[in-house]
Amino acid sequence: MGYEDVIRYEFDTIDTGVAAMRQASEDVLEELGRLKTQLADILSRWEGDADATYVEVKQEWDQAQQLLNYAHSEIATSVSKVNTNMQDTEQQVVSILRSHTL
Repeated sequence: MGYEDVIRYEFDTIDTGVAAMRQASEDVLEELGRLKTQLADILSRWEGDADATYVEVKQEWDQAQQLLNYAHSEIATSVSKVNTNMQDTEQQVVSILRSHTL
């Protein structure tokens, strides 16, 4: 069996990646919150057709942002579960091998 046939999992690295995914999602939400706060004063004085159009478009943006946030969360959760399952599998293999030592 050559080196290219080896499957290697770096559990801590995967956990770090999951944490980074979650942090990136939180950072985006924070930035959007800051932008909404900065726009609040301008929007409170905005009138006319442009205001109504902005409100409609913003609803679409908000829905897209919610969908993206959901996708980020699902990806991070799935990667975390796979990592946990792989750790469990590795421990089971180790236990089986240890039970068959001479």
